[in-house]
Amino acid sequence: MFAVLAVLVLLTMGDGSVLVFGRPVELKLVPLIVIGGMALRTVLARKAEKIRRDGERGSS
Repeated sequence: MFAVLAVLVLLTMGDGSVLVFGRPVELKLVPLIVIGGMALRTVLARKAEKIRRDGERGSS
């Protein structure tokens, strides 16, 4: 789902840039970074849940 959102951002956002700490950054990168952060958080949460489940099985 995150990949679909990233593709939609790339296809729908126009060209443009914004200054960040004095450097021009493409406007498309801002939502891509946010989507990437959410994807990373999802992956880490799934791995943590798997580790918790495996720990509960081992202690029984």
